[in-house]
Amino acid sequence: MEIYSGYLKDNKALSQSASGGCATAISLYVLNHNGCVYGVEYSEDFEAAQYCCVEDVANLYRLKSTKYVESNKFINDISVYEHVANQLKNGRMVCFFGLGCDVAAVKTYCEKKQIRIDKLYTVDILCHGPLSKKLHCEYVKAVQKKYKSKIIELNVRYKKDGNWTPPYIKIVFENGKKIEKQLYDTDYGFLFSKVALSRCTDCKFKGENHRGEICIGDFWGIDKTLPIYNQYGVSIILIQNEKGKDIIEWLSKSDFELTKINDITVLQSNPMYFDSRIAGANKAEIEKSIEEFGFKQGLKSNKLYRIWLRNTKIKRLKNLIKKALNRDKV
Repeated sequence: MEIYSGYLKDNKALSQSASGGCATAISLYVLNHNGCVYGVEYSEDFEAAQYCCVEDVANLYRLKSTKYVESNKFINDISVYEHVANQLKNGRMVCFFGLGCDVAAVKTYCEKKQIRIDKLYTVDILCHGPLSKKLHCEYVKAVQKKYKSKIIELNVRYKKDGNWTPPYIKIVFENGKKIEKQLYDTDYGFLFSKVALSRCTDCKFKGENHRGEICIGDFWGIDKTLPIYNQYGVSIILIQNEKGKDIIEWLSKSDFELTKINDITVLQSNPMYFDSRIAGANKAEIEKSIEEFGFKQGLKSNKLYRIWLRNTKIKRLKNLIKKALNRDKV
């Protein structure tokens, strides 16, 4: 397996990407060579996420940034897998971005239907296990109720002031109000990090079982003193088969700073390439409590949430004290 790091050379474009902008660079290459790109966008009301097909650069914004929720697998009542197969039948170059299970599904579908896949390039996203559709939807409804307005923008990997870390959640409402908070200090961050889908606790597409040509994600653990570091985001890129080398060739010809990494130990800081999710809080129990008591009270009925909430408040208080002491020193 070959490993690379990289980021978009254009800092403005980089700031609009979740990590190093590798997906953007790949998508631009495919679209500029008369291909099409599949990925996930939010529904119009932001209560769900769904696959879509982008066929021109002007619509690439629909796929920008990470969606931390399981996606619907239909495009205009046709399964995304059939949709991809139809493009391949027409001789189109197709790039498919998805979680490991979705990449495996699209390849399996094409194999069963005996569709040639020489023009299919798949990119699996380094996966931590998505949030359930129901919990995502309940969160969206709860914040809209609290702020008395519809959401017009949602980004769970917002780069505040362009900075890659820590990740922020940004929500903009129709009435002009907005939320900008560190993701893991919010209820959404709790749900994403602590409440796993049952199938994700025993993922069949980890380690040597990844089916994508490449796997991409955040280059967590990168040494900030190295020249390959960029404060606005760095991608890690893992080449998983021969076709994956074609994608590296595309990146080398694009506006993307690409560097080969010779030390495989970098994966120690990216354990989710190999590991499944830890079960964490009981998803069914939390969903039932939210349904019975409402979003916030339903969460508060969960012991793990109460512990997390207490620790989050303590952390915020410590940060406030630290900032006040630093001001006094000045």
